[in-house]
Amino acid sequence: MLKRSLPCGVLAVVLVLTAACGGSSDDGSAAAPGPAASSGPAGMAGTFDNVTYGPNAVVVDAGAVASGLRAEDGKVFRFAAGTKGIDKLAPGKTVLFGGKAVRKVAAVRTEGDQVVVETADTTLNELVDTGTVGWTVPVAWAGLSEKDYKAVRLSDGTTTRVADVSLVRQAGDGPSVTNKWTIGGVEVTLKLTPKATRLDVELEASRANAKVTASGWVSNFTNETRMEFDHGAGRSITSNIRKLSAEMEVTWAAVGRSGTGLDTDIARLSFPFEAPIPFVVGGIPFTLKVKSAIRIVPALRENSSSGGSFKVTYDADQGFAKSGSPLLTGTSDLRTAEAVLGAKETVTAGYLPVGFGWGWEFPRLELATLGIGTFAFITLDTYVAGEFTPGTTLTADIPPCQRASATLHAIAGYKLELLGFATLKDQTTLWEKKIEKFKDDEPCTLTGK
Repeated sequence: MLKRSLPCGVLAVVLVLTAACGGSSDDGSAAAPGPAASSGPAGMAGTFDNVTYGPNAVVVDAGAVASGLRAEDGKVFRFAAGTKGIDKLAPGKTVLFGGKAVRKVAAVRTEGDQVVVETADTTLNELVDTGTVGWTVPVAWAGLSEKDYKAVRLSDGTTTRVADVSLVRQAGDGPSVTNKWTIGGVEVTLKLTPKATRLDVELEASRANAKVTASGWVSNFTNETRMEFDHGAGRSITSNIRKLSAEMEVTWAAVGRSGTGLDTDIARLSFPFEAPIPFVVGGIPFTLKVKSAIRIVPALRENSSSGGSFKVTYDADQGFAKSGSPLLTGTSDLRTAEAVLGAKETVTAGYLPVGFGWGWEFPRLELATLGIGTFAFITLDTYVAGEFTPGTTLTADIPPCQRASATLHAIAGYKLELLGFATLKDQTTLWEKKIEKFKDDEPCTLTGK
């Protein structure tokens, strides 16, 4: 087995996958030593300590991949005949295409002057047998250019019309990227403007009887991840999002639909958008994807309405850890999480109990190994709502109640079997803060006191 370290340091480049100081054996297998390659955003640091590859692993170094790869679709890779290391591939081998993907070889054949490698899914422990792989990746929004914000097709197959994408450079700032979509009957506009220390955000989503908006900013942040392998199995992992803060004004305005009874038409929308931040550690390609989703949750009747606003702020570190215990532990350092009523009047009204709420996941941060898949996410979620109960109008023994609430929380999800841990797939709340406001400060109780 090959033992590798990181003797040549980390090459810092902005959002470009490159071979930093790559090298491997002449035959491309995992049996001969060579320096490791790491690259990523400016300021990134990689850890690749005492790593040994598995007995079935083959490495095709990044230089060979860059010069020899002719085409690929994620499953089938076509190389020029004679590309170094390709001759060592055989069905059943786990291959690291340096800087590109980790896959299991299903078949190898020659077509003309090309070698065609058909592949299947694998797990990271099939490549890394023993050692430590990790990174510290600072995310500076200003380092992203308009080409880094990519339109993607939703995984559930939802047909999405991209109505408009406008790229307008702001004086002294990065480009402003505006995306417009129609998703499930909801018109969505998302505008992102990178600045030196933060990302300014404007969101608007509307349908016939409801409109929600958010406006504010999200700070730069850092992802720190470290995973350890022992004899072909995942032994421990920690991952944290550090120094993430935000301030948002979130609003809503909705009315009940005529003649429909109680409207509970919930919309859950994942945006066809992501900003991938790729990086390489020891030749292994990873990516941190920035994504977003919303949900609209009405409970309105004809002649009822709900509207309001909150200004929310948070500042926290959040993450998760798993070691000897079969359970994964959430971690957090919540410095600030507040919500106050915003500029818009907050009122929900109706003849019967009614309400309206909406939530926004942003940023949703997903970690993936290229060629293997997403193994974890950490998302910051804001959910605001207004509700009204009329009380007992005839006897007046239970007073009516106006309530508005904002819930801020961080959630982690994980699918660690992709890294070689014993089956572990779940999600957990890392921190949560709920704030409630009442009309005239009268809480919703039987007495109103």
